[in-house]
Amino acid sequence: MTRFADCPFVLWVGKCRMIKRELFDEYIEKMYEI
Repeated sequence: MTRFADCPFVLWVGKCRMIKRELFDEYIEKMYEI
């Protein structure tokens, strides 16, 4: 999921992927179902 360039919660620093925590948490809240 984080491999794609259009992923809204990933910041690329060189070859490293950094996760934008607040945006990722919002995504998880919307997508996660129990």
